[in-house]
Amino acid sequence: MAFLSRIRREKLWTKFLINIFDYQALNDYNYIYRFQDSGSDVIIDIYDNISANHFNRYVFSFSGLEKAYQVYEKDSVFVTVIDVLNSDNNSKNKLIKLAHLFSLNKNDMNDYAKTFLNSEFVKIVGEILK
Repeated sequence: MAFLSRIRREKLWTKFLINIFDYQALNDYNYIYRFQDSGSDVIIDIYDNISANHFNRYVFSFSGLEKAYQVYEKDSVFVTVIDVLNSDNNSKNKLIKLAHLFSLNKNDMNDYAKTFLNSEFVKIVGEILK
């Protein structure tokens, strides 16, 4: 996802995580992450020392799953899997909104991004779409 890569490149990753995951006290020094884009899935692993669930994996799948959204625990890791192609545009969950953003056609992405992203991230969406 060019959007997430650009956010990381511009050193806005922590701010993005706070916006999407509703962290209250996240700083660059109290978490580590791994980002992997395999083509059919985008995986974000976050290990932090501030939340009750210290290790979380978020998988955005582009391969069409049976369930649009599921959360489970595997080996003490809380795994959230979101099927981008079947995501719900009416959800209040920002993770699902983010997934749905990437299922839209380019003409609708910028307006939809304005409904849940901070203005600096909406600007990046607009720049990527040019």
